[in-house]
Amino acid sequence: MQDAIIESIIWDPGIKCLEMSLVAPFLDGYQVVRLKYYGALLGDERIRTLCSAARDRETEILTTEVDYGDEGIFSHRLLFWPRDELTIDFADLEINISNREDDRVGLSGFFREIYPEER
Repeated sequence: MQDAIIESIIWDPGIKCLEMSLVAPFLDGYQVVRLKYYGALLGDERIRTLCSAARDRETEILTTEVDYGDEGIFSHRLLFWPRDELTIDFADLEINISNREDDRVGLSGFFREIYPEER
């Protein structure tokens, strides 16, 4: 998932669910990779990093790595270009991939936090 661009991020802290939609080059086209993290453990600093990355259309994901810890928690590490890195700790992950003809995403970055009254 190198050189992926963040299309959108939705964070629901009440149920600890993080949804991230990425557009990534693949063979002769592009793919939309939708990641849904369940039991996501994100503090204020990680939320700020995600928010900043989602709002900056220059930001790309250079590399990612997933590890599994002794405590039964997964860690997804993302290195952003031109700055920042982030670790998302989570219990479970759902991945959906679909093809797309181009890499276009909205001009303004997208980060949305769901509040209790919206559920």
